[in-house]
Amino acid sequence: IYAGDEVVPAGVDRVLALLEHMDIRRRVEAHVRAYHDRARTAIEAACPDADNPACRILLERVESLASRSG
Repeated sequence: IYAGDEVVPAGVDRVLALLEHMDIRRRVEAHVRAYHDRARTAIEAACPDADNPACRILLERVESLASRSG
């Protein structure tokens, strides 16, 4: 995988298989949830007024980033 200048398709398949085998998606999703929760808590602490438009936008952005997938 690391010997060449580029990763060939078989190498990509191998890396994807390793990621799957190591359950990396679940681990990364857990980290994302934790950071999402920290961000939401920090915004809510900094913005006690739930009607503040800027705070609503920030919270919406946090939600949109946390729900991205692909």
